[in-house]
Formats: sequence, structure tokens, C-alpha cells
Amino acid sequence: MNVPSSNYPEGYTPISWTYDAEMMLFANPKLGPCRWACNSGYAQSGNGCIAVQPCVINSINWVNKEGTTISRANEGETVYILVEGRNCNIGDSLNYEIYEKDILVTDWAQPDDLIKQDTVKLQNKEGAVIEWKTVFDANDGFSPNNNYYVKIGDMSSRLLETKKGCAEDWQCTD
Repeated sequence: MNVPSSNYPEGYTPISWTYDAEMMLFANPKLGPCRWACNSGYAQSGNGCIAVQPCVINSINWVNKEGTTISRANEGETVYILVEGRNCNIGDSLNYEIYEKDILVTDWAQPDDLIKQDTVKLQNKEGAVIEWKTVFDANDGFSPNNNYYVKIGDMSSRLLETKKGCAEDWQCTD
């Protein structure tokens, strides 16, 4: 049987046609028991195929409960990670990692310390908010402060500096 060619308004012609015996009952007289499928990376839309756009992360920021971008926090304080993206779907999962950045020259040969690794489901199409209670990672023992960043895929946040033993507004009791 000759497989007919097809032209779709979207300008994409699928090249994958398959024989489906069950389609004999509902077969289009012109096509017979054939059905078409989109190539990998495309999804059916009406009578054509459109390119599937992956969820892309645009930015990762540390924010407070008011949504204001922050660069420092106290040990034990709850902060939020605002993840913004495009082409995302509600319910998509993102894997994220929080690292303690080793910033001293003596730390350069060491990899940054992985503090947390988890998955978050997107609450809306634009991204997600992740809650995190700051910790103090004393394993390097060199700096009085810790600096943390979040990594999702190839995207990383700016550093969040965390002080140990401080109250609100960095009033520290050393």
C-alpha cells in the first residue's frame, strides 16, 4: 500500500506513519489503516506537529517572605528560593541542589559542599518557590560566614551569606 504524503498548515510534515490493524474499522478511505505520529521533539497539535519547548529556568533568587531579593541571612532563618522559568507546566519536577561555596584560596582545590539535594514540583507555569531554613556548615572551619548557592541544571543563584550566632539585622554576639 502506498503511504500518502501530507501537508499540514503548520508547515511540518510528519515522516512517521504506522500501520494500525485496529484502525481498519475507523480507517480514513484515503489513508487506509494508517496513522501518523510526530517525530521526536514534536507533539501533535490539530492536524500538524509543533516543536515541544522544554521548561527553561530564567533565574534563581534568594528572597525573604515578602518576596524581596536578599543576599544575607542568619543561621536558622527561613529564606525562600524563587525559581522563574518559561515553557514550564504545572506539576513539572525540577531537581535542585544547595551548595556551600568554598571561597577561600585554601578551598579552591576542594569541591563545594553539597548541603541539600531535592526535587520540587512547579506550582504554576512561571516557576516555584522553595522554602529553606539556613544552616551553618562548619566543616571548612576557615571563614566565620557561610555562602550558599542553589543550582538547577546549568543555572545557579547568587550567593547567600549566612552568619552564625546572629539575631535579626545581623546583630551578632561573638
